[in-house]
Amino acid sequence: MSGLVAVFHRDRRPVDVADVERMLAGVPESSVDGQSAWVAGEVGLGHQRFWVLPEEVGEIQPLRDRESGCALVADLRLDNRADLVRELAPDLGDGALWSDARLLLEAYLRWGSACVDRLLGDFAFVLWDPRGSTLLAARDPLGARGLSYHVGDGVVLVATNVEQLLAHGAVTPRINESRIADLLTMDWSDQAATFYRDVLDLAPGWALTVTATGAAVREFCDLLPKKPLRYRDERNYAEHFRELVTEAVRCRLRSAGGIGLSLSGGLDSTLLAAVAAPLIPRSGGGSDLKAYTFAFERHRSCDERAFVEPLAAELGIVARHAWGDDLWTLRDADRWPVHRDFVLTDPYPWLPAAVNGMAHEDGCRILLGGYYGDVLTAGSREWAASLAAEGRLRTLAGELWRHRNRSVWGEAAGSLGRAALPGWVERLRASRRRRGAHPALTRRLVDGAERPSSRRGFYRHLRLACFAQAPASVRRTYHALRLEPLAPYEDRRLVEFVLSIPADQLGRPGVANDRRIQRDAARGLLPEAIRTRPDRTSFFPLLREGLFERERAAVASLLTRPRVVELGYIDAVWLAAHPPSPSLSLADLEVVWLSLCLEMWLRKFW
Repeated sequence: MSGLVAVFHRDRRPVDVADVERMLAGVPESSVDGQSAWVAGEVGLGHQRFWVLPEEVGEIQPLRDRESGCALVADLRLDNRADLVRELAPDLGDGALWSDARLLLEAYLRWGSACVDRLLGDFAFVLWDPRGSTLLAARDPLGARGLSYHVGDGVVLVATNVEQLLAHGAVTPRINESRIADLLTMDWSDQAATFYRDVLDLAPGWALTVTATGAAVREFCDLLPKKPLRYRDERNYAEHFRELVTEAVRCRLRSAGGIGLSLSGGLDSTLLAAVAAPLIPRSGGGSDLKAYTFAFERHRSCDERAFVEPLAAELGIVARHAWGDDLWTLRDADRWPVHRDFVLTDPYPWLPAAVNGMAHEDGCRILLGGYYGDVLTAGSREWAASLAAEGRLRTLAGELWRHRNRSVWGEAAGSLGRAALPGWVERLRASRRRRGAHPALTRRLVDGAERPSSRRGFYRHLRLACFAQAPASVRRTYHALRLEPLAPYEDRRLVEFVLSIPADQLGRPGVANDRRIQRDAARGLLPEAIRTRPDRTSFFPLLREGLFERERAAVASLLTRPRVVELGYIDAVWLAAHPPSPSLSLADLEVVWLSLCLEMWLRKFW
């Protein structure tokens, strides 16, 4: 696993190995087990090693095929290894011992660029085929591995991180103001845009093919189901979901080191713990799964030990506590984690940093997390349209009668309205919403960056760029501690499943039916106190303590002669009238936080 870079001179100039090495040096954290650079004429490939999977320990990339001359660098975990081995090496007893990268190279030699259609798992790769002087790059359908690129007149660059592209020197950093507008309006529908004008993200599920005369991208997987899935017995939906979660976890347990889990008291990570613990048995009883949870004494509303500790005892695992009372927002502002690739930062980065430190101490190589779990069930907001489309009008009427309040009726009306509107009307409405953006945003910025999406509804939500770009930007912080973060809910099979079933199976109005499919799937696995928990923990007290109390001087410094105003992104009058304080509305506080993130990014890199 880990990072990769590629340089292709389309004008046939030979690549200098120093260019490849300079790109690798742009993100040194990812060279956990070393790195290698290779050049051959007009192409150069580089790989940063992090041996997470047992089959890849000792492997040096690029992998090269002697007969064809093809060379591959890959950052991947394939979940359909057994199927690929059966097809590619049916008569070879050692096929099961091949690394995932070796399987991928053999798949390309058999099927060419169509091999991407046969891959299941998390992957990003670059392959050089000298037979047609072709560079092929591809990224998995959910973007679990980062891959960005630059296509210039004479050179094409591909890399795991934008910072590696910029390290080459061929790309002049220029701010993409359209992406700044996306940030400040929280519109992440464009999957290819980055914060740099001459750098693109390879969108999840897309492949890039480059030759000396041209470059083209194609979508090889859009995740939309070919046909809906309907069960006569509704209980089968939860059973199917549980089976898929179990398989997603099992596929991510291949590890050359220990396995950890960031464990909260919520539904997402506790379900992962209940599924994973029996799959990692410990001799003498219990489980070798290592769990880490946040604990608080002063901020008791943030503490979840009352949920975590009984579950840990039941599963036979030990949950270490990462104490979070003193990890408020903007603490140690001078070393706040600001990433060049992605502007938006988590207000609470020191919490996962504390967990990561303990997982590193315990020898973990993999750290599982519940990330993306709540995204999977977000389609429940379309429950009313789903019931109507299925002709279950009596059930719809019953739900509306049972929940006679403005919120539920408004949600139902919105769902039915979205289903009835043609796509172009929905895009027009989105365009108008953007023109009516928050008053803190300057008109120049918003009016100049209007980009309605052609994607609609739940599918659009699942594919928002922030879900791929943000984790890719922080992955290097895990690598610095020899950890690979993995998100079992971010699994193609799960996404295809939730897109194929009625939205009302994901959730309906009322606490008991919120995230319905997960709650039903967890029946018998989790204590009822967790499975039916009506609320979720918020770390907002840490943000309030940091912005409103302890770090007021740091905030004041950031808002003194701010670059966000100087560059015409945020209205000066509005910003001066809305300093961080408890009186701010949540909408205003969100814009203030986005402005602070952008300000820190501008000051560090521009």
